[in-house]
Amino acid sequence: MKRFALIAWFLLPAVALADDAPSRAEFVSAPGKAHQVVYVVDLHPRCAADWPTIRDGLLRSIARLNPRQSFCILAAGPEAPLADGNALAEATNDRKLAAAKFLADLKPASAEVDLPKAFERAFALLAATNKPDRLVYFLTDREPPDADGLLTRLGEWNAKKDVRIVVYYYDPLRRQPEALLRIAADHGGSFKNNWPLTPAQQLADKLGDAFQPCVEPVTGGEINWTRGELIAVGTGKAQGTSGQAVMMAKRAASLVAARNAILLMDGIRAGAGGGFRNVARGHIRVDAVLEDFRELSSTFDPRTRVATVRLAAPLYGARGVVELKGGLLTGDAGERAERLDAARGDAEVIVIDARGVGLAPSMLPKILSADGKALFAPGDLPAEALAARPVALFVYREQVGVRRETDAPILSPIARAKVVAAEAGRIDPELDKSVRAAFSRPLILTAGRAAENDPTSVVLTQSADKVLMLSGEWFELMKAGKLVIVTDVKSVKP
Repeated sequence: MKRFALIAWFLLPAVALADDAPSRAEFVSAPGKAHQVVYVVDLHPRCAADWPTIRDGLLRSIARLNPRQSFCILAAGPEAPLADGNALAEATNDRKLAAAKFLADLKPASAEVDLPKAFERAFALLAATNKPDRLVYFLTDREPPDADGLLTRLGEWNAKKDVRIVVYYYDPLRRQPEALLRIAADHGGSFKNNWPLTPAQQLADKLGDAFQPCVEPVTGGEINWTRGELIAVGTGKAQGTSGQAVMMAKRAASLVAARNAILLMDGIRAGAGGGFRNVARGHIRVDAVLEDFRELSSTFDPRTRVATVRLAAPLYGARGVVELKGGLLTGDAGERAERLDAARGDAEVIVIDARGVGLAPSMLPKILSADGKALFAPGDLPAEALAARPVALFVYREQVGVRRETDAPILSPIARAKVVAAEAGRIDPELDKSVRAAFSRPLILTAGRAAENDPTSVVLTQSADKVLMLSGEWFELMKAGKLVIVTDVKSVKP
């Protein structure tokens, strides 16, 4: 029989509230008002890489509970002792602190877990209370096995719909599995992908539809430089249309997609700023790809009898391409450009218009001054940052009109106002308008060219150089990942 851990957990000070109303049980930014809260955690065997992130989100939610509320955590299947398993516990500091110690050592199960049993226990606990505003948080990083069966049983246990189910899904690819959406919709709750966004993804969301994803088509798949994803595609031909034949064709398509993923990872453009630790083929196996890549879609065309499978992995973070390839190594930045001691301004993001210069998106782009000296190189970032997020956000926007002229020689010192005016005259007014619709204080620059013999490095115009030097905060913005590079490479709708 599967075992369940029923635990109360806390590590941060409680949030005190006025009046008799219950506090908000929040999962990061999504609040839910409830008197009794049950957290159902899907600790299946393959969630090990995601578990630290899920556990951190759990901490943030429970930190917002008030002692007048009651809560428990049901973890399906882990090899762990049962704690406080008979009732919901009041959210006192003692209860939370005791549970924190328990949860710190909790690990994913070694065998498949019984999610329906965990939900049955949750509804039994909540049925024993007579207070309103009862809530179940379901934490998972996958679509449930036997999703239809789980949906049916949830409908039976919550026939009156008097318990809300809020789904928190942890997926760096930000998918929306249909079964999880239905669970939330059928039970008066909500669905949220709770995977933390990288700075680049936050910038992309803020830019909105004015800029398209920069998606590079490659043999066997594509690289989405905006979302930070590698997508591999495989196909398999079925010998017939029976269920067994379709299943075998999809399995074959998965193996082809996995092999294509290995080829894509071998060929992904690291850039002149460095490279990957595992550069030789053979370091990554097909079974490792099938374990760490996530299935985006699996379809079968009965007319052609062809199965198509799309596998995807994030470029960065847990179970990402950088981790699979052993990490990134940064190279020598080369000769450095002089950094002026300028007063700090209030810019919030740097946007470089690199259209029309032949720039190729890469994992480790460098930003060079007009005379080819390094202004910013990937080596300026710590190794953990390079593994967790991109150096810059690449986005696509069509180049319209004639490419701007190159810089004229600067013969004498230029005052700040004249430098800014010169660079402003080079900026595409439509791009400027779109950027300023998303950011109130952007620093918009133009690229003069890609580096000679290195299409992955951006060389700024002379006037952009000087504008950058007059901004005292530019280096810190780049280090924080607040850098957007606009390209006009061929874009394919993902």
